Amino acid sequence: MFFLDARVIAQHEGLQVLAQQQEIPFKDRTRLTFHAVAVAGTLQTFLRAISIDGLQWLVFDLRHLSPTIETDVLALDTRDTPGVVLYTLRGQYTGAADFTARAVTQCVTTWWQQHDAPHVALLAA
Repeated sequence: MFFLDARVIAQHEGLQVLAQQQEIPFKDRTRLTFHAVAVAGTLQTFLRAISIDGLQWLVFDLRHLSPTIETDVLALDTRDTPGVVLYTLRGQYTGAADFTARAVTQCVTTWWQQHDAPHVALLAA
């Protein structure tokens, strides 16, 4: 059974970033946390989001970052998707910086995170 944490933690232009997350450890020992993405409340199989330095959201389509991931994900049960994502990206990218650099060029959308006024004031200082 697959449990989904469907709490919306951010949203922009019809996309909802969900609390559901998966950590991807890369070969160089860096890590990224991927969040599931929904559109109008429907979980999207290939969309993921990452937070960049806690300031910006970046939503990307896994199919644009790996040529085999769509075939592999669709060939297996839904419960196997996290494993396919993990091993495919680990094999293709050396680290979080390498992956993020590529994801930035292929992103679906990106936006600045909303922060409360005191936090924003600290960032501006």
